[in-house]
Amino acid sequence: MNQPKFKRYKLIAIFLSVPLMAGITIFVGHKIRLNHYAKIIQDCNGQAGKCEGRIEALEGLTKANRLEKLIGQLNNLNFESADLSGIKLSLVDLKGANLRGGNLSDAKLDGIYFNDANLTGVNFSRAYLNMPAFNGANLTDANFTGAELSSAYFNNANLTGAKLKDAYLGSAELRNANLNSADLTGADLHRARLINADLTNSTLMNADLGDAELENANLTNADLRFAYLYNSKLRDANLTNANLRFAYLLYAEFRGNANLTDAKLSGAIYNPATIFPDNFDIKNQKLYLIAPGSQLVGANLSNFNLAGPTISLAGANLSGANLANASFYQGNLARANLSNTNLSGIDLEGADLSEANLTNANLTGADLLGVNLKGAKLVDTNLTGANLTSVNLIDTDLAAANLTNARGLTVQQVKQAKNWQKAKYNRAFAAQLGLPTP
Repeated sequence: MNQPKFKRYKLIAIFLSVPLMAGITIFVGHKIRLNHYAKIIQDCNGQAGKCEGRIEALEGLTKANRLEKLIGQLNNLNFESADLSGIKLSLVDLKGANLRGGNLSDAKLDGIYFNDANLTGVNFSRAYLNMPAFNGANLTDANFTGAELSSAYFNNANLTGAKLKDAYLGSAELRNANLNSADLTGADLHRARLINADLTNSTLMNADLGDAELENANLTNADLRFAYLYNSKLRDANLTNANLRFAYLLYAEFRGNANLTDAKLSGAIYNPATIFPDNFDIKNQKLYLIAPGSQLVGANLSNFNLAGPTISLAGANLSGANLANASFYQGNLARANLSNTNLSGIDLEGADLSEANLTNANLTGADLLGVNLKGAKLVDTNLTGANLTSVNLIDTDLAAANLTNARGLTVQQVKQAKNWQKAKYNRAFAAQLGLPTP
């Protein structure tokens, strides 16, 4: 045989065998590692608290798409009281699993199915769950405080006594869910579907239920103080003895046989588009009508969000009202009576207050960026520390107004107003205006 030719074939064989052997080594090593992970899961099955290597093994098997196969082999996956805090899992079906009393706080779970699982008392606080499914699961006393539950499914789930304070549940499906005595304080339920849900004795204080569907929901004795119910659908809902004080009810619909018997609504706000039950006597309620020309003398509208150009209180009487820290961003308050009102910290950016009466009003620290105050009356008005950048002061009466430390003011602005010489400024700005300084 030709010696050089033989050597050439030998070199080619060696060259080809190197990556093949490397691939075999990697494959064998990978299989050994997966078998090791599987053994850890089997050894840790049923162990409470932390179990060395369990989280790493679960994550490793998930990445290799082997976890569900192992679950099928075990038949009885038991994570009762297991500490799985901070774990990262994706696209795993844990249907019927037992995680009772477990800890999944700060976990990152993407597309995990917990349908029909026993999750009683599980700690999901601060966890991130993208499109999780909890349909039919037992979540009694579970803790979702501060959790993000994007597009979650809780249909027919038992959430009795669950803690969902400040949780994000936007567009969540909660049909026929049992939320009896659940704490949803400050939860974001925007566009959530709570049709036929049981919310008896639940706490929804400061919750966002804007555009939510609550048809036939049971809200008996529910605490809905300061809840945001903009455009929410409450057809046939039972709100017997519910607390709706200071709730936001603009465009809300209480159609059909919605029941507001003994409900507390004092301080709540509504508009002409709000639909109440036919038998509801609105005259006997202390609600505030948000509409042009409304009589809102002494009303407490502090912290309310009434932002947007569709909100109009033009010509309304708000004398002596409390609007501290409220938002009327781009709102219409033209010709409104705002004398003696508390407007401290209010957001009025871009609002129309032309010809409004703000005599003796408190606007300390208010944001009036770009506000139209043309022809408004600011006699004895306190504007200390307010933001007056780009404010229209043409023909505004500033007699005795306190503009000390007001921000964004220019000499040109001020000199377009009436009685600007009689207002109070800090020394430096008074000198720019050519006024005598003490």
